[in-house]
Amino acid sequence: QGGLEPAESLTPPGAAASSPAAVGEPSPEQVRQTILDYIAMVEEDEGAFTLEDEVTGKVRTLTLDRVHDEVGQTDELYSACTDMKDAKTGESLDLDFDVESWDGELEVVDATIHQVNGQPRYTYDDARNRVPVAPTPTTP
Repeated sequence: QGGLEPAESLTPPGAAASSPAAVGEPSPEQVRQTILDYIAMVEEDEGAFTLEDEVTGKVRTLTLDRVHDEVGQTDELYSACTDMKDAKTGESLDLDFDVESWDGELEVVDATIHQVNGQPRYTYDDARNRVPVAPTPTTP
């Protein structure tokens, strides 16, 4: 699925990353707000929003441009894309955030880099499973 092992959490120690949701399915706005709240919490706790790039192994410091309107769902997870900018390189990144809902609570459980400067690292099949994309060769 993404960069986290099942027992791990994206929640910084001592912080709550969940948002109350009405019992039943959360609205797209509730999923987007949970992502916004999570990013803000990490920025407040750590001074910046950072994410380890699974391809390069480097930690990226990111700033949020926007959360996309579309919210998807697979099994128990809801997902939404964000447009972010790497503060060091200036690269544009599309991150996918997965949000879990249980007992009326929403929590970010994963974040992965979907695209870098418009080049996808994976796509989705009809069942919304992630499918890796072969890197595009660069011309000299």
